[in-house]
Amino acid sequence: MRHILLRRFTKETLAIIGLFVLAVFVLAAIFAPFITPVDPNRVNPREMLRPPSSSHWMGTDDIGRDVFSRLLYAGRASLSLGVGVALVSVGLGGALGALAGFSEGWIDALVSLLIDSILSVPILALAMVASAFIDLTPWRLILILALSSWPTTARLVRGQVLQLKQLTYVEAAHAIGATRLRVLFRHIVPNTLGVVSVSASLLVAYAILIESALSFLGFGVPPPTATWGGMLYGAQLYYREAPWLAVFPGLSITLVVASINFLGEGLKRIVGPT
Repeated sequence: MRHILLRRFTKETLAIIGLFVLAVFVLAAIFAPFITPVDPNRVNPREMLRPPSSSHWMGTDDIGRDVFSRLLYAGRASLSLGVGVALVSVGLGGALGALAGFSEGWIDALVSLLIDSILSVPILALAMVASAFIDLTPWRLILILALSSWPTTARLVRGQVLQLKQLTYVEAAHAIGATRLRVLFRHIVPNTLGVVSVSASLLVAYAILIESALSFLGFGVPPPTATWGGMLYGAQLYYREAPWLAVFPGLSITLVVASINFLGEGLKRIVGPT
């Protein structure tokens, strides 16, 4: 089975490119302390709004901080937030979706009602309202976005479980006396991992975009924590005289989100039916 999936993946050119680009950003974020030339929060008024040069590869911002250093550390924050949202959303949504699809009855109705209720609330507006009452630390933002995003995964897993329950091998497992929990965790849940992996990859991109939008509007993670969206927010007043302040974080968001989407679409075709 692994060989079949690997062979399918080698035919997905865009997914391979997406994986490579994403790996570059992830490695740069992990090894940021060893790559960055200066402290990302070091202020130098004498170096304000300097264009890209040999001493500052991506220029400096309005208070003299090195943009390249801040970009790498912002990548750490933005990617960590995306992965955190995806993990919590997939864990919660996968569990509730599997429970709803397998149990049906009043449990299914209750979970479905909860899914529809949460999906009816605009996530961006919810996060903006929350930021008015609490300080949006990265962990709090992860929790808010995850609690708003899990219904997507839950709906996908529920539908997959409802289909798997009707298959012959599941009915055979019931016939030979397997318990409901064994059928669920041994025969059904493992076969939903393909859908879950696709959902998780797309949730990472979704969370990065939402955080960037929040920060751009001034509702994101407060300074001095650097995020790509926060860097765009700080660049608004200088987009004419210092366009590099917006170009580099904007390009990073675009490349990462596009790479994740390419990878997610590739995974969807790989784990889907032939």
